[in-house]
Amino acid sequence: MTNGGGGTQHGQRGQGDEEEELIVEEEGLSSPTPSTSTAGTSTSGRGGGATPSPGPFSPPASPAPSSSRSPVPPPSPQNHRRSSTGSHHGTLDYFVPDTKSMEKLHMAVAQYIVTCQRPLNTVEKEGFRDMLKCFKPGYQVLTRRALTDKYIPKLAEEMKCLLRKLLSDAEYYSLTSDNWTSEADVPFTSLTAHFIDKEWGSLSGVTLRCRASHVSHTAENLKEFFKEELAYWELQVGGVSAITTDNAEDYRLALENLELPHMRCIGHTLQNGVTDIFNLDIVKTAVHDLKTLMNWISTSKVWAAYEKFVTDNHGRKPLTLPSSSKTRWWTELLQFERLLECHPYMMSFAAQYQRGKELRKIPGPTSMFVIREVVRTLKPVHEICTRLCADKYITASAVLPVLHLLEAGFEDDDDPPEVPLDDNEDNAFDVELIKDQMKPSFLRMFIVKKLRKRYCPHPLDPDELAAMTPQAAAQARIAHRCAVKTHQLLVKCTFFDPRYRKELLPSEETLAKELLSEEFRTSLQGTGEGEEVGAQAPPSQSNSLSSLFAKKRRRVANTDYNGDDSHATFLPPVTPTAKFQEEMVRYGDIPMASMEINLLEWWRERKDAYPILQKLSRKYCCVMASSTPSERLFSVGGNVVTDTRTCLTDEHSETLIFLAANKSFIKK
Repeated sequence: MTNGGGGTQHGQRGQGDEEEELIVEEEGLSSPTPSTSTAGTSTSGRGGGATPSPGPFSPPASPAPSSSRSPVPPPSPQNHRRSSTGSHHGTLDYFVPDTKSMEKLHMAVAQYIVTCQRPLNTVEKEGFRDMLKCFKPGYQVLTRRALTDKYIPKLAEEMKCLLRKLLSDAEYYSLTSDNWTSEADVPFTSLTAHFIDKEWGSLSGVTLRCRASHVSHTAENLKEFFKEELAYWELQVGGVSAITTDNAEDYRLALENLELPHMRCIGHTLQNGVTDIFNLDIVKTAVHDLKTLMNWISTSKVWAAYEKFVTDNHGRKPLTLPSSSKTRWWTELLQFERLLECHPYMMSFAAQYQRGKELRKIPGPTSMFVIREVVRTLKPVHEICTRLCADKYITASAVLPVLHLLEAGFEDDDDPPEVPLDDNEDNAFDVELIKDQMKPSFLRMFIVKKLRKRYCPHPLDPDELAAMTPQAAAQARIAHRCAVKTHQLLVKCTFFDPRYRKELLPSEETLAKELLSEEFRTSLQGTGEGEEVGAQAPPSQSNSLSSLFAKKRRRVANTDYNGDDSHATFLPPVTPTAKFQEEMVRYGDIPMASMEINLLEWWRERKDAYPILQKLSRKYCCVMASSTPSERLFSVGGNVVTDTRTCLTDEHSETLIFLAANKSFIKK
């Protein structure tokens, strides 16, 4: 019989019992337990004296074998709501589905799948479904079809709306792009955007696309890709500060046809310069000796003996030599550094292992000298590369100062010490040659040459052009024209960074001012703003101090004001150009800022003092010095399209990568 108060009772009870229970519930007392009640049928109230009975949504107690009862009816939503405020406090939280709650739980499951980069069939796994039912009894887990057809697309659409809003508010944005081939042998093209909000709160980066493309990455196809993405995200060409890519000519040609500013990735440029260093014959020999050592000592038998030797004689666990990658030059630098640290232990071990028969496997003094000088040269370059390949803070403004720094050299650029010769073999290189080529200034010139070519080119030599073939001369002119445009972009980026502005050459600072003045004049023509913005002033009292000081300050700030005060009822004409020039003068008088300052905070504190310059600064401070953000996106893609998930459709792959890369923007 069902109680009117909402509780389901076992067995037959009289009307008096029901009335008594209702009275007890209203008074907040516990009802007495009938002495004749069977097992599992005792009632419970709000007091603590009685033994609580199972609630309406708890598993029903097993009836006594001799009793004959009808099955307990299933719980209803009304009973669930009653139990949350009634007398059944000892019950399990059994979930009764309703549309709003179900949608919320389904979206939570979809968020877990995309943010943790889990396979789509996770929702069909028995263990996963059992876990969710344990967390929320009664919850019916969504199907894979519902996940891919409804909830993941819903998350993607919400994310796209949010990103469009952020980009429209940002006003200026820089982009990065790169290419990648997945485990399924599908080529992808990425696009990320980076911008500073109008309040200078942060430098934000978002992923716009990681598109599967089954066509070759020609200049024409890349051009269409950029056109489609700019239109899809409603990005104005004038709002694009620059697009950072690798050094591929197809990218250069595509962006040149679209008339978009192009920034060559400094990470790839440094890689090219360091590769030239490692291609030196004496460095190749040192690398070969290192590989020989690694192949020998990494065998299980030798490593076990070496580990025991170091532990017994030096009381420490030996360090392993890290592996290297051809596309990441700093991995070989890390190998060199580790070898310098472990070389004494390895020499001692090889001298006593098998009576010194394998001693020749250890790099000799000449190779170790070369390795030591390479480390001394490339360690600062590695620090520079790490700093400029970041995407959470401003980077492009440091490119030209770094170039000038590497050209000038460092304090420890003294001549290297005498070159030690190997005792156990004839030296293949001349001592003076090794000494000259291992000077840090000589090695750095390989890197400076590449940086110069991309970011700060020397004028073309007519004699050199005449000696080239027509095709080579044409390519040289194109590369020089592209480098000049990149240099013009970088001088503006550096000009707006008070930490590095004084590091510009005088000619570069003059060039930055000229380019910014021209850009400001062009923007005035594009907006249709007139030169004169002052008009008739409202009437005021002649003894008003505020109007007198305002007139004085306008006279000082306005370089076009002729000093004629005959028309007292009119404000002196103040032009946007005059305001811009006045801000440029004041900004130029600011001393160099500390390298430790937060540039976003610096401009946030001065955005009201420089309303024109801070707007231009937001445009150029967001430029990325490297295409690393797009390359990091491929790491996300590698977690989505794995060797066990090669059957993902292109649409699903793109959506999952897009959401996983932007997971920090998903509403919790």
